[in-house]
Amino acid sequence: MVAVDGSTNSLRAGKLAVNIAKKSASQLIVVSIIVRPSYMRTGPPYFFAARREWHKKWNDQVLNLARREGVKASGLILQSPSVVKSLLDSASSKKVDLIVVGTRGLGSFKRLLIGSVSSAVVHHAPCSVLVVR
Repeated sequence: MVAVDGSTNSLRAGKLAVNIAKKSASQLIVVSIIVRPSYMRTGPPYFFAARREWHKKWNDQVLNLARREGVKASGLILQSPSVVKSLLDSASSKKVDLIVVGTRGLGSFKRLLIGSVSSAVVHHAPCSVLVVR
């Protein structure tokens, strides 16, 4: 499984995940999560429609690369107030062997203040995690 959010490092993670899946003859799941503010149970349709288009674009980049490389791949676009919980729940339910995530390269002080998706996934994942810079 690879998590993409459109950042340079997440797209690097996508490329590496495709390469790993190809070499190991594995299937790849490309996941992108629309962050829904916790106070918002539902929102105006345009709020999620615009974000879904962005996330679909990012997913499609990695899915197209996977298909060109002969890797069987599927995409998921989820909505959640918690990126980490969604990734971990998806990894558990899909019985994923490896989660590949990018990092923004935040220093330890900033990570301590604002948290880090990659750091939280590393600490709580039900499987191995590869963090890509």
